[in-house]
Amino acid sequence: MGLKFFRIQSQQQDITLLAPQDSVEAAEKEGETLEYPAPDFTLLDMAGKEKKLSDNKGKVVVLNFWTTWNPAARDQFVIFNSYYGSVNNNPDVILLAVNSQEDKSVVDNFVRRGGYGLPVLLDEKGVVGELYRISILPITYFISKNGQVKEIYIGILNAEDLKEKVTKLSSE
Repeated sequence: MGLKFFRIQSQQQDITLLAPQDSVEAAEKEGETLEYPAPDFTLLDMAGKEKKLSDNKGKVVVLNFWTTWNPAARDQFVIFNSYYGSVNNNPDVILLAVNSQEDKSVVDNFVRRGGYGLPVLLDEKGVVGELYRISILPITYFISKNGQVKEIYIGILNAEDLKEKVTKLSSE
């Protein structure tokens, strides 16, 4: 499988990423939509239960990669946790926070101390991070109801923009 370059915007800079050539419609000009199948994965949640991304087909999935040691990623986690309270009862939207390469005890301590309710998945060995080619945190993937990555956002996404992106994807 070949690889194709595509560009995404972050708060600070343009970033070029690699993605599978046969599954990416590269955004050649501003305003074009990124769309390719979200790589499937299975991870354990904090309770030790397996969670598979593809089990969420038919739902908008907001997939955020974060760590406890990165201040920006921690801040993003707090924003997502607050937003989670408003969408928790919406059967068409799911927020998933994938902790990247930290021990479960570290993550558990952070979540318990903060009293957070956002679902956390553990990628202790970084396998899913590699699958998604994560090289900077926080990073958020917006996945449509049919399992397509529609947008990638790098950096801290404020609550208003998060809500707007989810609402837009929900209406598709």
